[in-house]
Amino acid sequence: MISQYVSKFYLNASHFIYINDKKGDVHSHCFEIAIDIASKDRGSFVSFSEIEDCIKNLLSPYQDQIINTIPPFDKINPTLEEMAKYFKDLFYKELNKRNWTLLTLEFSETPTRSFLINVTEE
Repeated sequence: MISQYVSKFYLNASHFIYINDKKGDVHSHCFEIAIDIASKDRGSFVSFSEIEDCIKNLLSPYQDQIINTIPPFDKINPTLEEMAKYFKDLFYKELNKRNWTLLTLEFSETPTRSFLINVTEE
């Protein structure tokens, strides 16, 4: 049996995107990030606070900021898809160090618009 957990996090930030080489307006979102993770240590105690602290620390430089001013988004167009891919890689690496496997990441910019990455298919 593999134990899986879903945790949700919120990133309050602003951004603008380029469409057809034209800069759009700066606008804010309360991004919702849901991660589906599995423990590599079966039967061990699950320290949710460790996972939550890890992800919150990774998100903290972006909280209440204009995303475009912070690397790598000062060079990458911070679309929903690009942000999801960047944070997936960041979370994957950090969770792996703590014996967790990232299975999926769902990155939402509105309650009705999300981008889902299934890491198990990569």
